[in-house]
Amino acid sequence: MLGKMIKYDILSTWRSFAGIFLSILMGVILVPTAIKNFNSALIQMSAGILAIGIVVAVLVVTMVNLFKMYNSNVLSKEGYLTMTLPVKTGQLLASKLLVSSMWIILTGVVSVIGLLIFSFILVPSSLTELRHGITELLSYLDGTAVRAIILLLVLMVLSTTKEIAKLYLACTIAQSKSIPKWRTPIGILAYFVLGWIESLAIQIVLLPLFQLPYFTQGLYGIDQTGITPNMIGVFEIFIWISLAFTLIFIAAFIAPTYWMLEKKLDLG
Repeated sequence: MLGKMIKYDILSTWRSFAGIFLSILMGVILVPTAIKNFNSALIQMSAGILAIGIVVAVLVVTMVNLFKMYNSNVLSKEGYLTMTLPVKTGQLLASKLLVSSMWIILTGVVSVIGLLIFSFILVPSSLTELRHGITELLSYLDGTAVRAIILLLVLMVLSTTKEIAKLYLACTIAQSKSIPKWRTPIGILAYFVLGWIESLAIQIVLLPLFQLPYFTQGLYGIDQTGITPNMIGVFEIFIWISLAFTLIFIAAFIAPTYWMLEKKLDLG
């Protein structure tokens, strides 16, 4: 059933995100094409700022779309029908989380590709420089470094899922039976309060841990080669701890959301 829910969520949202992706690609192709013949550094710098602005705006629109998707499919009157389907609440949440995370990750990938296209059109020589930089970087990588990079990518994906889980919890709190009005402002406030709690936990638990000599000397100590021999290993442990912390927060955000959907939801 989870597979069917994921398929349904993708089919119900792909048109919106296809439009977003198309907007990114059109923007990063048309803008540099129109100005590449101008030699003014100010114009080119302004175009670069505009390209970044487009990407930021697209990420904001993506989050708004995901917010609307969750609210319309789960927390609105349509939620009555959704909650009567032969699907468990956990499967419903898992589907929304997986599909939402997928769209955010794809938006980020398309945005990076778009910025690269923008640079290549505006400054054709940047393609050669990028190839040279990638080749040089690959020459320094070994098995340990590759593993650390993979773990870092996994951390980025899970961090995205964590933010979606936080957003869903804030939306669900706002739709609680105990909150009869002012639900939108309360939902926004709940999101920032949850973010503050997360930040406080990081300051209390993680920051003191990462200030221990093992981490500071391993990450920032310098030897004759420019890096410490165990720098990658220390960085890998750093990522593992961050992964564990991220998973804890995902569970901490999902558990009350699940409970409220089961017990405290006021649809309408």
